[in-house]
Amino acid sequence: MDFDAVIEIGNHFLVFETKEAGKPVPEGQKRTFTSLLANQAFTIFMVYGKTAESIARLVVCHGADRRDINPATVEDVRYEATKWATKAEKYPRIPLNLNERRAVFINAKSALVGLTALYDNDDFVADLGDDYGR
Repeated sequence: MDFDAVIEIGNHFLVFETKEAGKPVPEGQKRTFTSLLANQAFTIFMVYGKTAESIARLVVCHGADRRDINPATVEDVRYEATKWATKAEKYPRIPLNLNERRAVFINAKSALVGLTALYDNDDFVADLGDDYGR
């Protein structure tokens, strides 16, 4: 199991997971996401569509809150990510305590092996980079 991308700002973590439209989330991944969402430091974006042009749905998860943006476009992903980043910068979290660090390590260690760019679509990544000063 790996994450498609993880962004950290001010000890807040935004996890991106992309799926082909209509493809279910595997059970092991659901368990990992449930564990991460128990920690308020994590927000998960489930993006349905593997390229900018094919994005059809965005599910934003934070704690017990779920927002299903359906239909969605790349502009919705960009807007929600910008909103998340602005809030993360404005309200940094204090450093994680020992139990939180253990939970992050246990739940995210496999992500280190498979961490990739947000999308394999170079145009989309370059376009996102323009918005975020990369």
